[in-house]
Amino acid sequence: MLFEKLKSLDSDAIWQSIYGFAQKYPTLYTALQVIVALAGYAYLLLFPLLFLLGLGILASYAATQPLASSFTHIVYWAVITIVSAMVTIQLTRIKFIETHGIALDSPTAAKLHHLLDRLGGELAIPRIDRIIVSEQLSIDIVKIPATAVPFWCTNTLVIGLPLMQCLSPQYFECAVIRKLLQYSKQHNCLIKWLHQLRSVWQLYMNVLSNNVTFGSFLLAVFFRVYAPLYRNLLTPIAHRNELEADLDTLQFANDEDLLQTIETVIVAKIFLDQQYWPKIQRSIKQNREPDIQPYSNLDETLKQGLTPKTTKRWLDSVYDHESHRLKPIPSLRARMHNIGRSRIRIPERIQQTAAQVYLDHHYTTVVDGLNQLWLQRNGRTRSQHPATQLPLAVPQQSSESHHIAAKVF
Repeated sequence: MLFEKLKSLDSDAIWQSIYGFAQKYPTLYTALQVIVALAGYAYLLLFPLLFLLGLGILASYAATQPLASSFTHIVYWAVITIVSAMVTIQLTRIKFIETHGIALDSPTAAKLHHLLDRLGGELAIPRIDRIIVSEQLSIDIVKIPATAVPFWCTNTLVIGLPLMQCLSPQYFECAVIRKLLQYSKQHNCLIKWLHQLRSVWQLYMNVLSNNVTFGSFLLAVFFRVYAPLYRNLLTPIAHRNELEADLDTLQFANDEDLLQTIETVIVAKIFLDQQYWPKIQRSIKQNREPDIQPYSNLDETLKQGLTPKTTKRWLDSVYDHESHRLKPIPSLRARMHNIGRSRIRIPERIQQTAAQVYLDHHYTTVVDGLNQLWLQRNGRTRSQHPATQLPLAVPQQSSESHHIAAKVF
């Protein structure tokens, strides 16, 4: 029972104690989390090292000692070597699959690539290897390990179409700058590295849990416990990283734009979670609309649904009652206090969305492509499939791995 509580931090008393300790002794807590982070690397390296050690020991026994006198030790190390070899082979075969979405190359999203190129000249940002437009209301840089042990990763910028549909070009640029700064190497690299490992270890857990074999069993069991534990223990550091990203953004955008961006995403998420998607699901169950295309008019639906009165009510509720317990994003109250704002300001109604500007004449094609992905994921067919020339990235992932890229701004 105690182990389960420690693993999930479901106990408020445990959570408050850990969070209080992290706030009081941030340096010590960071040092402890470095040790926890290195445990993942150590476990991944354990089996290749045991395999090599086992080969050396078996070779030594064969060359120097009679078989009868060392039979027990030979069998013991033979078992260790064989098991380690199987796990090592499985480790080298891990394939990390990209996030659901539509891959955007430079010709397809020229303005978006131009924005990244311009920001790359101003900020010390990581190299972006791929851009994907996803179904989620989010923006994130997904780090995909390029080797069995995550010493080097590729970077995929995952931008949710709903995020682009709810933000103006100005606020969308603010969101992009903030996310790029969060992964830059200008300062606090240790905090950023610890924060990024939350999603990396989660990827290992999801991939290994999806197809458990004899060779991957020891890896799957470890990460099934380790990844959630690491994610929960890193929550105080994740909050610190998010708050520092807000402050870094103020060097390139004013606090008004940042606050408007934060608030717009919050109310858009509430609208989608509480009204839009439940309505879509009801339509599916009742089969009222056999050819649902949820992303086609989402921008207009957001404009109509986010009235000033509704927006104020939601923001007031979030500001007064939101808890950031075990959530990677701090509360609205904490973020506003961090950037020196004390009063909520109702986001302005936008005339032109970032999706329309940055996707330009490919906007309709991207929307149709995401509608296809949504229909496929929900087991539905379409009367007429759109002719899209954009590459669809449709991995066979679990819902947990799909959720990784769904972190809200």
